[in-house]
Amino acid sequence: QVQQQLRISQEGCTTLGRSLEAAKAELQQAEEAKSRQTLQHLEEEETWKSQMASLTAAQKALEESFQGQLAENKASHEARQQDMQARVDHSDAECIELRSR
Repeated sequence: QVQQQLRISQEGCTTLGRSLEAAKAELQQAEEAKSRQTLQHLEEEETWKSQMASLTAAQKALEESFQGQLAENKASHEARQQDMQARVDHSDAECIELRSR
């Protein structure tokens, strides 16, 4: 009877050992999956940061281009206004001269 109990205990220990090894393997697989997931997350984050930097640079370039175009348009408009005013002044002077004759 002692031998039978010893055999049952040994079988229990063997089964428990196998369960422990299986649990360790599952834990290792879970940790590896978590590491892969973390690495993938970091890669996605780096990609996102890179894309945001590109978009920010593109936005800045567009804003600078817009400001430059706006300045050019304003200068061109002012030049046209001055030219038109000079023409009006010249025409007024001609009219005054014609009336004074």
